[in-house]
Amino acid sequence: MSRAHHLLGMPLEITADILSLLSFPDVVCVSKVCSELRKLAIAECRLWQTPPRMTVSELRKLTPCLGRAGKLGLDLAVREIRQAEIAELSVTLGALMPCLRELSLEFLTGEFVDYKLDLELLWHALQSPAPLLRRLALLEPVDLLQQPLSSIPPNIFSGSTPPNLTYIEITAFEITDICSAFARVPRVRTSVAALAQNHSTTRVHDLFPAVDTLDILGAEFGAISVNPYVLSRVPHIDRALEVLNIDWALEYMGSGEDPASEAWLREAAPFVRSLEICYPECPGATDAVLASLSGAGPLSVDICYSQWDDDLIEIIAAGKGITRTVTIAADDLTSNLIKLLELPGVIVEDVCVPATVENLQNLSVFWRCPSEGRLGLILDGDFMETESHDFRALNDVTTVGLHGPDGTTVDLRKVYDFLCKATPNVTAIRVCDWFHVLNAQALPPKVALQRVAY
Repeated sequence: MSRAHHLLGMPLEITADILSLLSFPDVVCVSKVCSELRKLAIAECRLWQTPPRMTVSELRKLTPCLGRAGKLGLDLAVREIRQAEIAELSVTLGALMPCLRELSLEFLTGEFVDYKLDLELLWHALQSPAPLLRRLALLEPVDLLQQPLSSIPPNIFSGSTPPNLTYIEITAFEITDICSAFARVPRVRTSVAALAQNHSTTRVHDLFPAVDTLDILGAEFGAISVNPYVLSRVPHIDRALEVLNIDWALEYMGSGEDPASEAWLREAAPFVRSLEICYPECPGATDAVLASLSGAGPLSVDICYSQWDDDLIEIIAAGKGITRTVTIAADDLTSNLIKLLELPGVIVEDVCVPATVENLQNLSVFWRCPSEGRLGLILDGDFMETESHDFRALNDVTTVGLHGPDGTTVDLRKVYDFLCKATPNVTAIRVCDWFHVLNAQALPPKVALQRVAY
């Protein structure tokens, strides 16, 4: 093959672009083909930024390549770290800290015993300056979230925040002391177990003064554990938060009460703009979150099946400066929808619900629909037949949106026959771009058909 048609016969920038399409292991292989390709690959720092998630033994083999990212920064993720590997890992980290852009370490915490001296080596490595570091994750396996190791020392990173650090995720270690290194971090993801120790008087913003987005994992209901990691063991929130997401460990023990966690939510909610919980086993927690919408004024409400479980329903209510998302059991939708529609100081301007007879009957009774209200219907299969059902007309609804999965077929003749009974003053029907529409000509001139990308 002539050099003109060889990879090295192309302009350098084109060759570099081709190499950038390869996986990290393939780049390593290409760099060993010949001295020219090695020189070219090493010169292109971007090729070395994102090695695959690896074990310590795999890291050992790739260590000679990891410094090649240079000033662009290296994204390093090490998984399944065992106690016996901490010393070797710490030496490698100490050398790489100046070029790390992202660092994720997953520890097999359930296997650690008498680990104090081993962790001292790790903390010593993390004393080195990390001028490029923007994301730090110190994790335990997601199926644990209940076995953190000892607390992170307050002088990590020599007690000063890496200048670019904006995200931390910590589940493998307790956070019992105020760490100066986290003082300017806006996004925090952690677990109840990591936060639960000795926080009777501590507040979230004592630990993370600049946090505006907080994700809390692994909250327990308490039906099984003797000393459960319930939400009420987390430091309280008494300053503004942009986002608070709380994830419960579902125990499938049926509905129950968790008064302390419900109280924690009621106290926190006024400080949070966007609050999301998934706690179907505790109706009181759902009530506390929905009740925080009282007085919110105009709202838009979306109700849909959870993408994770068809037996769960998500209710998303959004207004000016406030959003609440709760995940509940599908069987509990009716009672929660009615509670939401009857909240004081709330005007639901538009609502989107699964297109079932029960939902529409509830709306016809409980929805105080404003003038020119908007109704969304989520379709699952063919449009419902309504001959045998009695609806009180939603006379103030003027726009109806039809939602559904890609490839949904909708017969607008059936739709309009139904809307003549349920929303007789409709003037616009909106359908997803990806719908297959039948009988559009059946719509009268007064009703506009609008294609939209929801």
